[in-house]
Amino acid sequence: MKSGVQERKKVIWLAVLLLLAGWMLWRQFASGPQPNAAAPAVSDPTAALPSLSQIMTHLQLNKLEQLQKIQYKGSRRDLFVAGPEAMTRLRAPRPLPSPATRPASMPMQPPSPPPIPVKYYGFARRPDGPQRVFLEYGGKVFIAGDGDRIAGRYQVLSISPSTVQVRDLVSQQTQFLPLMQL
Repeated sequence: MKSGVQERKKVIWLAVLLLLAGWMLWRQFASGPQPNAAAPAVSDPTAALPSLSQIMTHLQLNKLEQLQKIQYKGSRRDLFVAGPEAMTRLRAPRPLPSPATRPASMPMQPPSPPPIPVKYYGFARRPDGPQRVFLEYGGKVFIAGDGDRIAGRYQVLSISPSTVQVRDLVSQQTQFLPLMQL
C-alpha cells in the first residue's frame, strides 16, 4: 500500500508552501501596522462640513411658501402638518336614517344551491320488473331505477310518469325533475 511519504518531492513542496503561508499569516496579524501605510490625519471634524449659510443659499424659501399656500383637495393628508391632525375628512358623514324612514330589512337567507343538472327524458316499465328512467347528465344517458346513483353524485329517490325525485349527495339538495318534452 502506498502512502504520501513515498512521493518525496510532493511532500517537500507541501511543507515549503505551508511554512510560507504560516509566515505570511504571522507577519500580517502578529506585527503592528505596516510602516508604509499612512495613518489618516485627524483634523477638526466640523471643518469638512459646509456652513449653514451655504446650505440655505440653495433652499428657495419663496417657493416653499407658495407650496404651503396651495389648498390640497381630494387627499386625506396635509403634507405640511404632522401628527393626527394631518388626517382630514373628505366629506361630512351621512346622517343615519331615523327608524321611521328606515326600510324594513328582510332576514338574510342562505343562497340556494344550484339546480341539479340532470334531465329526465322518459321512463320504461316492465310488467314484472321495477320502473326505469332515462336521465341525461354531462352528455351521457343513464338508465336508472329507484335508489340508483348517477355519475356517483346524484341518487334517484322516486319515479313517477311525469317527474323524478333526485338528491344531490354532495349538497343533500332534493329536487323534482319534470319530464322533458322532445
